[in-house]
Amino acid sequence: MWGVIKDQRVYKTLIQNLIHLKKRIEEEFQILSTDYLYLYNATNVVKKRCGAVIKAGGYHFERLL
Repeated sequence: MWGVIKDQRVYKTLIQNLIHLKKRIEEEFQILSTDYLYLYNATNVVKKRCGAVIKAGGYHFERLL
């Protein structure tokens, strides 16, 4: 999630200082928390990756995705 928020939303505007950065992150996570389709898809990706880890016995699993 952070990759999406960071690249596509938080740094979309010029960050002025640390306080501004914190505010932008909080705003974007608040918006994201109501995007149910995004959250549904994100949890499905996690489930798929966990299944691949189990199938790989804890070893490299990316090839199974």
